[in-house]
Amino acid sequence: SRRVNLCIGYSSILSINIRTANSRLRGNTQALFVLTKFNGSRFEFVFTNLVRNSPRLFTTVQAVFRAYDTTKLFRDL
Repeated sequence: SRRVNLCIGYSSILSINIRTANSRLRGNTQALFVLTKFNGSRFEFVFTNLVRNSPRLFTTVQAVFRAYDTTKLFRDL
């Protein structure tokens, strides 16, 4: 089977949300939804955590993106 390496740049991210998702393997679990935009098309990526009831990884991703997004103006100067 062929694998594809995917990279999502910070500037293409529109929003990051943590919501409950229904997984065939895990049932109801928390998932990280990443909405992106590239060349006029929108893409949504859904990531689930391997560790149940541990949203720490997802909240860290949200915090890092929020820090990046709020300092965009200062980097553009």
